Amino acid sequence: MKDGKAVTLQNTREQFNKYFLDRGQTPPQTFKETSPLKRRWDHSQLDIVYIDGGHDYKSVALDIEYWLSFLKPDGIICGDDFTLEFTGVMRAVLDSAEKHGFKVRRYLRMWLLETNLNRNKLKSWEELNYKT
Repeated sequence: MKDGKAVTLQNTREQFNKYFLDRGQTPPQTFKETSPLKRRWDHSQLDIVYIDGGHDYKSVALDIEYWLSFLKPDGIICGDDFTLEFTGVMRAVLDSAEKHGFKVRRYLRMWLLETNLNRNKLKSWEELNYKT
């Protein structure tokens, strides 16, 4: 309860969208494999993709492969749950990095695939990465 009102997914989503719309921004969207929202971007258009979906190997590997084609050449693809608790996430990230010649960066539970083209954007990541 917040201010005597039940907190539901619907009113949380409404508040989240209102926050961005009040600032003249488009709210971030979430996607499922069948979502028509994914089709609203052309390939090589996104600066960053953050993956926090399925935690099994196949789901993560498919998400990475699918969303890589939507990134700008110097775009960043990253995600959550790079832990021994979710070995499917770890294996998929490591396999994708090896397949594409990327370097895996991590901080706490987050992962990021570093490429030659996005390395310059990752200076602040370097400052965090010393702890891992």
